[in-house]
Amino acid sequence: NKDDSFRLGISLHRGSVKLFSDFYNSDLIVASPLGIRTITGPLEAAGSKRSDFDFLSSVEVVVLEQADIFSMQNWEHVKVVMGFLNRKPFQTRETDFSRIRDWNLSEQARFYRQTIIVSRHMTLEASALFSSRVRCANLAGKLKIRPNYGQGSISKVVPSLRQIFQRVECENLMDSHDKRFEYFTQEIFPKINASAGHDGRCMLYIPSYLDFVRVRNFLKRQGSSFVNCCEYTRTEEVSRARQLFFEGEVQYLLVTERFQFFKRYRIRGGCHCIFYAPPTNSHFYHEVLNWLQPALGG
Repeated sequence: NKDDSFRLGISLHRGSVKLFSDFYNSDLIVASPLGIRTITGPLEAAGSKRSDFDFLSSVEVVVLEQADIFSMQNWEHVKVVMGFLNRKPFQTRETDFSRIRDWNLSEQARFYRQTIIVSRHMTLEASALFSSRVRCANLAGKLKIRPNYGQGSISKVVPSLRQIFQRVECENLMDSHDKRFEYFTQEIFPKINASAGHDGRCMLYIPSYLDFVRVRNFLKRQGSSFVNCCEYTRTEEVSRARQLFFEGEVQYLLVTERFQFFKRYRIRGGCHCIFYAPPTNSHFYHEVLNWLQPALGG
């Protein structure tokens, strides 16, 4: 089930639980970021008739369960929903004013809200949200718990492969994408392209879709023989690309991390793999390398 647009209101009573209750009468709301955003709309629509977010004004506890999955969808939805939390409502509805706290009226409720972010691995988006003083702030402070990792993902690689890690020097994080692309085009690609005829087929694994588009356009300008599979590729095109790569009709296969996350195909026929950047999910590292066939080229 990969449905990323759902929402469910739950109302708790003394001896019963009511599902699919109205959000304004619910004690719990179970929803995806997209499911909430279809109701609230963008932040610019606050106060308009097409935006309804008053039910988020009294939220006291927010749990982002499996936050790493949100990064595989659209993190912008998470930012928008977090931006609507604990705002002053536009309509009074059936509010009991005797129960309203002063810090709610002064729009300070976000400093009393508890935010819990649960993720299988740390992502840049989740880290930025955790460090934000606007969307994730609490007067009691913050706490980050990290597990103790045992053996890394490298130990789960089954084939006997030579794994080479190369460091790209970059002084500014804002320039990391440009520096990585420059290093790939000037250092990595000329070497693999020179030995493309006898070293076997190569798979290029690219975590970011924007980097994927950039590398794809570069290979087109170079006239390289390649096919690509991303999260937007149609099923028939994916089947054709996998078949051409397996039969050796093309030299390179471009794969995005979201494609692997949503489709989970087993790509056959590859002899080498180049990770354009480390995968966000460490599980994908050994999963991709276990696809390779070292008997064809090592």
